[in-house]
Amino acid sequence: MSASGPSPLPAPLLERRLFRLGLALTAATFGAFAFPLLQGRAYVKDDLGMFHLPTRAFYAQALARGEGFLWFPGLFCGFSLHGEGQAGLLHPVHLLLYRALPLPAAFGVELLLSYAAALLGTFLFLRRLELRRDAALLGALLFAFCGFNLMHFVHPNMVAVIAHAPWLLWAIDHVLRGTSPRRRAAATLGAGVLTASQLLLGHPQAMWLSCVAEGLYALYRWPAAGSRSRILWLAQAKVLGVLAGAVQLLPTFEAVALSARAAPSFDFRYRASLDPVHLLQAVAPYLPRAGAFADRFVHEFAPYDGAVPLVLAAWLAARGRALGPRRGPAAAALALGALALVLALGQEGYLYRLHARLPVVGQFESAARFVVLAHLALAVGAGLAFADLASLLERREVVAWRRLWPLAAFPLLGLLLAAAALWLRAHPETAPAAAARLASAGPALAGPALLILAAVLVAAGARGRPFALAGLMVLAVADLVGYGLRRVREPFPPLDPALFVGGQAGPPDALGLRVHSGNNVLTLQGTRLAAGYAAFRPETLLDDLDGQRLRMAGVRWVQTRTPWAAGPEEPLAPELEASLLPETAVTHDALGRASSWRQVRDPMPRAWMVAEARASASPARDLAGLDLHRVALVAAPLSLGGGPPGVVIVAADRPGRVRITAVAPSRQLVVLSESWHAGWRVRVGGRPQDALRVNGDFLGAVVERGRQDVEFAFAPASLRRGAMLTVVALGLLLGTCLVQGRFAA
Repeated sequence: MSASGPSPLPAPLLERRLFRLGLALTAATFGAFAFPLLQGRAYVKDDLGMFHLPTRAFYAQALARGEGFLWFPGLFCGFSLHGEGQAGLLHPVHLLLYRALPLPAAFGVELLLSYAAALLGTFLFLRRLELRRDAALLGALLFAFCGFNLMHFVHPNMVAVIAHAPWLLWAIDHVLRGTSPRRRAAATLGAGVLTASQLLLGHPQAMWLSCVAEGLYALYRWPAAGSRSRILWLAQAKVLGVLAGAVQLLPTFEAVALSARAAPSFDFRYRASLDPVHLLQAVAPYLPRAGAFADRFVHEFAPYDGAVPLVLAAWLAARGRALGPRRGPAAAALALGALALVLALGQEGYLYRLHARLPVVGQFESAARFVVLAHLALAVGAGLAFADLASLLERREVVAWRRLWPLAAFPLLGLLLAAAALWLRAHPETAPAAAARLASAGPALAGPALLILAAVLVAAGARGRPFALAGLMVLAVADLVGYGLRRVREPFPPLDPALFVGGQAGPPDALGLRVHSGNNVLTLQGTRLAAGYAAFRPETLLDDLDGQRLRMAGVRWVQTRTPWAAGPEEPLAPELEASLLPETAVTHDALGRASSWRQVRDPMPRAWMVAEARASASPARDLAGLDLHRVALVAAPLSLGGGPPGVVIVAADRPGRVRITAVAPSRQLVVLSESWHAGWRVRVGGRPQDALRVNGDFLGAVVERGRQDVEFAFAPASLRRGAMLTVVALGLLLGTCLVQGRFAA
């Protein structure tokens, strides 16, 4: 190296200017994502519109009315929304947001808050690694808006859990390397509280990914701990943090056990693993025409994290010993990135096969999600590399050209891929299926062009050009935001919530009864569904489209064709056809697409009574031809009084709480068109009674002769036990951290 480079800016001035540039880029980035929200629009792409907005709307309405929100009657004839977990119903931030703000504002703030938390947490963590402010801010921007976080914009709870990871790494570093006992105790408390917070947000797999990063970082920092007790304090905080999240964790375990995912045939451990070909998108992000080399779940198979982090990773590898004190963290970051990519390959990476044998966490699907740890590693590495470049400028050192050749590795790879793709497009007969997936010349060359520009800027910085650092910051943010913003806005841009809801092809009329549809958005129109879409779809004994089930659920209309269906309408099964009236009604959505509806014959009311019960081990078989007005099926023999059925009046019908008045001429069975769940509790005439599973999937209770009030209330034991564990764990966590702060060395 030599000292003949141009005179740099004074170090404090350079850092201050670059930091201000980073702040401006941060504001611009959040502004780009928030602009539709300021206009009163909402992001509705994929799960955002199909699941998260409808459930948040129910949540906000329940909070405003002072009603229960644990049980959502709008889907699946009612299901445990709290157990499903993704809405984060008991998280303090969600409770505050949806109680204090209008729905569109609360939903928008929830989405953006995760990115703000990820940015600030990563910045603090990188500052803890003694990086200068501008480098720390660049790394924070790269992780907050990394490819994984932007591609999973449609999974806000996943991004929110991942956003906790840098905060936890920051806390772990304080615990293991801190010098102040009080600060170490506060960090230990923070680690436990953050762990509980992750669980309350309802994405256990994302929390596990965070735990992997935390565990590896704790092992890396163990030698610096100075005392084994610090590791023990940290482990204790994590255990108590998990127990503090029991108010969500236990209901989630119950929901999984009662869902279709508990079936032995449901094994998705290797679904959505990265194929080696997907890794090519890291240097050629716009090469696939559809956004990824995949037919479905494109967001899982697009591992792009920007050109700048890749080139800066090459810079770290090339610098080696010259990195000085940054060499250890840089090597650890690169090792984490490599490990994460191997795990993301699933079976192809072999190591994931060992992971799949682990209890509980081994059952998680989508090995590809381990790529988020690679993105975290790249963000940390980018911060370290940027700080190294800045230090060269401050020391007026210029790197010889011969030492910069590693910067050409990724640009050359990108160019080779683009050339191969363009050749294949010109000769599609060689591989027709592959050629059809490839984009045109412009998008194919965009990835290599970005890599070349990043390499030129890094080389310019290494040669003593201060402008290169500003260029790297601008390119890094513009590259990721341009890539991600396109993905979160297409094919469904942010819409006015009223237009989004009103534009759905709803049923011709509902008249207070249910409809059978998988479109959750219809619940925003006030319609209750007998089907729906959720991660932990409840397992049922009856087929969704069984004619008797439709009648018992009080379904008036069945959606026989959705607006987004491809191809001609398929004929219905003969058993279903017999349960429907012959006429077809057609409605249209805002795009003019048609939805077909058929009316159910003789749907049952919200509640009714029967005077005869038959024990059945196979309701799906025994319901055929059963007179639902007179007879009900139960799991065990049940003696009833016979005679004509009594009269039922629904006095109150609220989420998770239904109160009826029954007038029975004899001992009879009240049947409610609500899904059975072990968490239902019944009081008849003020006295507790067991809730019965009736007709396979519905809810019932026995009433004696006369007039009686019957109340069904959803109050699962898993919630009570979880709440007790949460209170105890939080108390122990606080107490042990106070002890640690006072007595620990």
